[in-house]
Amino acid sequence: MFLLGAGYLTSILPFTFFVSRPTYPYHYLPALLFAIGPAAWMFGRELGLTDAALTTKQQRWLIAIVPTVLIGFFLAAPTTFGM
Repeated sequence: MFLLGAGYLTSILPFTFFVSRPTYPYHYLPALLFAIGPAAWMFGRELGLTDAALTTKQQRWLIAIVPTVLIGFFLAAPTTFGM
């Protein structure tokens, strides 16, 4: 967890304090990669996904969340990748 936090801070801090020119969304992509790790970890702990067996409620959450994330990715990808 420390590595993810340190990676996030070292990726985002130069753009927040030391860059005076306009920045674009792709400048923040390395920080986003480090931010996804702790978010996934906290989300997994909240839903109890670290347990060996998933309950029916946890399975329903996963069935709802995984397609939503994939659809969101494919809808945002053309804009994100500049197409």
